[in-house]
Amino acid sequence: MANVWMLGGTSGLGKEMARNALECGDKVAILGRSAGELSTQPPFDSDDVWRVNLDLRQSPFLTQGIRRAMDVLPPDTFVWASGIAQNAGYLDLSFSDVDEILNVHLRGPLHLLSRVLNHAKSMGRAIQLVVVSSTSAYRARDDEEVYCLVNAGKSAFARQVSRTLARDLPGSCVLLANVGGMNTPF
Repeated sequence: MANVWMLGGTSGLGKEMARNALECGDKVAILGRSAGELSTQPPFDSDDVWRVNLDLRQSPFLTQGIRRAMDVLPPDTFVWASGIAQNAGYLDLSFSDVDEILNVHLRGPLHLLSRVLNHAKSMGRAIQLVVVSSTSAYRARDDEEVYCLVNAGKSAFARQVSRTLARDLPGSCVLLANVGGMNTPF
């Protein structure tokens, strides 16, 4: 049984990954805008689930709930599955649209991950990092300029941080998943 943190676990692929972790017997911390709303939805109503409301659209990104969760349920696995779509072409996006995409995909997760990895390092604990990106990281897509940028950034970060973790947190590993073409019922 492992402690799994699911950033972006309130909907979509992240929610399904959280459900799978629970079915495998793991304890799960779900971090997302509507994490509290999961408290009445099986299997997320379990005592094995720690729900932390976290809105990555605006800083500050870290909350008291995050600090408490690190003490109570320090992650063995951290899944970075947060994301939002780009809903218009680049020339039609406002500055706040661009900021929201950057915050949800990169800024917020990087702030949180820095805290989590430094906590693991201070405890001498290896960690598994799963970065969920998109094939948009390396494929040109119409009207997804910023989305492609942030996914390329996630992918590059995952490759680079794997070297850092191997050096500074022996036993740690990184999995980069560039998913694409998903037509999911969730």
